[in-house]
Amino acid sequence: MNMMRIFDRIRALSTDDGFLHFQHDLSRRMYDALGQGYVGDENEVALIKRTVDAVNGQSYRGVRVFATIIHGPRSYVEFNFMDKPVTKELGDMTIVTLVTDGSSRLVQKTCVIQNKKERDGHWSIDEEQLYLLKSGPCGHRVCTRCRRARIGRRGATDTLVARISMAASRDAQNA
Repeated sequence: MNMMRIFDRIRALSTDDGFLHFQHDLSRRMYDALGQGYVGDENEVALIKRTVDAVNGQSYRGVRVFATIIHGPRSYVEFNFMDKPVTKELGDMTIVTLVTDGSSRLVQKTCVIQNKKERDGHWSIDEEQLYLLKSGPCGHRVCTRCRRARIGRRGATDTLVARISMAASRDAQNA
């Protein structure tokens, strides 16, 4: 991949008023979805679904956004925490951003989001899950010993992020 094409595309987008509006609108959609969910006192899953629905499929001139719910057992990852194996949810949702130039993929980024909701006036996060979120997933400190995370209860050896990226690629090709 020619890095100059990537830099040229990023530079062009950074000065494009339409793209700046697209970014602002995408952020507003997420903010509004979260706000409506909180006002409606929705449970965690409903709040995640509302947020995914607000941003999934948005696009602007070769920049496409795909959002997916991964809440629950399908995003469980096994990793070492304080020298003991633990299994935790990697996240609640993913956002995959794909930047293309014609039929060429220039950049693809995956963001794993773990939502938290206030309960009885308190916010909390499990210490082991926080370690995972700040140190991983694969390729970072969490997985350096095993070189890969085991996903799901059956211990599949492919990584969740790779699965999400492949699904986004299929969606992009079909779009």
